[in-house]
Amino acid sequence: MSAAIQAVAAVNSITDPQAAGAAGASASQRPFDQVEKLVTDVNDKLVDADSQVRNLALGQAGSLHEVMFSLQAAQLSTELMVQVRNRLVDAYQDLMRMQI
Repeated sequence: MSAAIQAVAAVNSITDPQAAGAAGASASQRPFDQVEKLVTDVNDKLVDADSQVRNLALGQAGSLHEVMFSLQAAQLSTELMVQVRNRLVDAYQDLMRMQI
């Protein structure tokens, strides 16, 4: 359950301009650290969901509800990542269309 709360906190830090300004104050951060963290978190959720499905198929899973919860969390995380990617691609295309 705490993983879901951490994921929501990560999304809030991406969409909250005040948190982004505070995070951007550090000169040691790279521009796309948040995106890299998002991709890593999504990958972790997908790996966890895959292992829980495998354990369910082998009869070693604790609860079907936990497996379905992890699958849903992985799906929502993937959809969020795709939307972030789409926004980044759109922003890049807008920059490339700008005339200097």
